[in-house]
Amino acid sequence: MFGIGYILLGTAFVLRQKSLGTLSLVIGIFAIVTGLGFASILMAIPALFTLTIFEILMLVFIVKAMNADGMNTEKTGSELSSVAI
Repeated sequence: MFGIGYILLGTAFVLRQKSLGTLSLVIGIFAIVTGLGFASILMAIPALFTLTIFEILMLVFIVKAMNADGMNTEKTGSELSSVAI
């Protein structure tokens, strides 16, 4: 079940590569490899290593997205506070 979930998640990241960037493609590939490893029971142990890399890449992706979004909210927040004063 985990394998199928990671394969679906990986294909979603690969398909959204144009809008999310190159990091999305790398994350998608690692998710698909991890999913294939978990789907085949023999490769489940090596899939734990690719899962670790996948999780680290997801954290990098989230931090990158938060920093990009944080800059936009800071600008609107300062504009709103200056209007309220």
